[in-house]
Amino acid sequence: SIERILAGHDGVVRHVHLAADMLLSCSSDETVRLWNLETGRCKFVLTGHGTDVRGCAMSSDGSVGYSCGFDKTVRQWDLA
Repeated sequence: SIERILAGHDGVVRHVHLAADMLLSCSSDETVRLWNLETGRCKFVLTGHGTDVRGCAMSSDGSVGYSCGFDKTVRQWDLA
């Protein structure tokens, strides 16, 4: 059975990455979102790619995130 649905992206979710009690997701809606898995709430909406975001990852302690997109960039995000 489904325990929780994390809703908020306006496009296709392309990738997710789990670290600690946080989840990083990226989407064709040009955003990266950081989710608190204890509450199910979105902590941050990160913008800047301007195109489809295709991949994401974060450090094991959840303090730094990375994303890549069709804009041909890799971005580093402060998640602390």
